[in-house]
Amino acid sequence: MRGRKQPHMLAAAATMLLLAGAGWSQQPTFFTLDNGLKACVLEDRSTDLTAVHLAIRVTADCEPEGKAGLRAILQHTMRVGWEMRVKTDDSLGFVADMQDVRGGLSTAVDWEYVGFGYTGTADTLLNGLAFLAKGVFSPEFTQEAFAGARDVVRSALLGQAQPAESTHALFRLALTGSRARAYPMGTQETIGGISLPDLYAFHRRFYIPNLAALCVAGPTPAAEVRALIERHFGSTAPGKADLPEPPAREDSDVRVASNAGLIVGGKAEIEIASLVVGVPAPAYDDPDFPVSFVIQALLGPGAAPEGRIDRDQQLWASLGLGFPPEEARKRGLIESLPPQLSQRNYLALQAYVAPARAEDVRRALLSHFEELATKPPTGAELDQVKDYLRTRNALYFDSLKGRSLLMARATALGLAGPLVMDLAAGIDKVTSQDVQQVARRFFARHGVGVEYPEVAWQ
Repeated sequence: MRGRKQPHMLAAAATMLLLAGAGWSQQPTFFTLDNGLKACVLEDRSTDLTAVHLAIRVTADCEPEGKAGLRAILQHTMRVGWEMRVKTDDSLGFVADMQDVRGGLSTAVDWEYVGFGYTGTADTLLNGLAFLAKGVFSPEFTQEAFAGARDVVRSALLGQAQPAESTHALFRLALTGSRARAYPMGTQETIGGISLPDLYAFHRRFYIPNLAALCVAGPTPAAEVRALIERHFGSTAPGKADLPEPPAREDSDVRVASNAGLIVGGKAEIEIASLVVGVPAPAYDDPDFPVSFVIQALLGPGAAPEGRIDRDQQLWASLGLGFPPEEARKRGLIESLPPQLSQRNYLALQAYVAPARAEDVRRALLSHFEELATKPPTGAELDQVKDYLRTRNALYFDSLKGRSLLMARATALGLAGPLVMDLAAGIDKVTSQDVQQVARRFFARHGVGVEYPEVAWQ
């Protein structure tokens, strides 16, 4: 069951990169073009590779009602179109060269942003930036690329039917009340209602430079990179940059569904239930944002050793799957999900349990969140957590691609500059009183997603 961590790896890695601000050989260079595009350059002379990422702050809330997944279809339509061009246009041979260094073009869809990027040798930068600027802001949509993209998204949604993702989505729906935020890739039903004209209209409205941030990491001098960015991205006209407000939700909610994937095979079939229990947390632009990382590590499991949930022997013994507490921990039957770099941040715990024990475990997990309001961490607990976070952070800062992706995303979300670089220092300053105040401020409501096997559901 450890495999369920994979869908959250990117979020965890990005979070840890964010905490490792001292890893760059030089401080990032930030600037803004006249059309509003924000840019960041990470000069790194230790490599001959270049990583480029463009993040556009177009959120799931921008999607029209009933068209969840429109951004995913649009992203993949653009990417499929690029791949078709590469096969027929000899001038795009540099893209094939990127593949030789395990790089190449990439796209991303998150509920707070969409992204594009590539990794290649440093000499691809000139052509790469020109390709990205035209491909993102002046793309050519074709019916063939659109049909191919819809097939790609439909296939991806089949993977999201696994409990690791489907219960997580059900929880997000309960916490936010927004299907678009719960299902950033859409559902089989919603993507069937998306048309090519929908893509044209959405792209014209939201894919604009004043909602975008570009980050380039590599050995090219910052002044030279800036000149290239201004040359290729500076002529794109800005648009209307205001975004819809996220939907507000003031009450707790529980969403329940069935899932055929919750029968574990083997010599004997075992029925399990999957649940995700979570609470709101400080947003990325909240002064208490660093407290989220401390709380995740305090609770564990899978975050800091011997977190509060790790020490709750009664909880581990109550999962009802026949494993002693130590074996249940090794199998990762309860996992702490990483905080989000998001306006709708949350802290959540996922557990696999016997269907009959789901309600008991739900109450026990909620009690751990609620207890922080009345039983804040001791000084020893805080010291252990901070030492753990300092040690873990360094492990995630080796990837040039990860650095450029993180900084593009952070810059698009308004985190460019000191806040990104000082988050580690912010964690060091977190006190027991801060933890208690955040718990009292945010944990009064919660969201729960629960999936039962179809047999138990019936």
